[in-house]
Amino acid sequence: MNFCKYKEIIEEGDTVILYLGFNNMHAITVKKGETFQTRYGALRHSDLIGIKFGGKVQCPKGYLITLHPTPELWTVNLPHRTQILYTTDISLVTMQLELRPGSVVVESGTGSGSLSHAIIRSIMPVGHLYTFEFHPQRAALAEQEFQNHGISQYVTVAHRDVCSDGFGIENVADAVFLDLPCPWLALPSAKKALKQQECDILDGIFGILGHSRLFVHLDIQDYWYIWTFKTIGTSGHSRLLEFIWNILYFWTCERTFRIILDLIHFTEEDCVPFLHA
Repeated sequence: MNFCKYKEIIEEGDTVILYLGFNNMHAITVKKGETFQTRYGALRHSDLIGIKFGGKVQCPKGYLITLHPTPELWTVNLPHRTQILYTTDISLVTMQLELRPGSVVVESGTGSGSLSHAIIRSIMPVGHLYTFEFHPQRAALAEQEFQNHGISQYVTVAHRDVCSDGFGIENVADAVFLDLPCPWLALPSAKKALKQQECDILDGIFGILGHSRLFVHLDIQDYWYIWTFKTIGTSGHSRLLEFIWNILYFWTCERTFRIILDLIHFTEEDCVPFLHA
């Protein structure tokens, strides 16, 4: 099967999302002779073979619905090997990286593959994803999942510590996404991986004050169009002030800093609590 191309009939070996309710879904791989236990009773895998995706399946105490897997459904049902990005963040990432069919993307680290599936769906059918994971078992499991989901031709999985060893590729990527503890260590190699034109690097570590060291290294690497986003609902005014403080702290002169504070009707004393938040 292919996660990103719809099929109508369930076959052995397919991944199926079992929908019992909004907060009760399960991803299974259909195998003859196996049984899956649900709150409505036992479900035999053989009962799924030959029926349509989207259909109802009767269990002893109720029914469930068989859904065709998508990157969004996989995100909420995948086996967690790491913390993952969810659809709200993923939509922002794919938009900011301007992904489209044919894009070449470099990602590190692979983790549980949540973002990877969404990237592949965005860049199909002629794009490619190079994804790097420093943990050998996670890299192997992700590669196996891509094969099981029918999307392995769109992705190259590598077991590699990009912070110390780099990406090992040059002048191929339209965009780079870094979800690493110390993303600034991978910046020189990320810059080499990008095509020699105006491309994007996006860092997946959220929290503005935690970006300060990354900002300094981006400055050294001559990246000037730097934005920080937060997709979780919070006080917009305080987050805006945090953003302005950090950006101006590193890249503007003191006079410009004071002018902007005056424009938003804040004093330097008003900013102090955010520096120690």
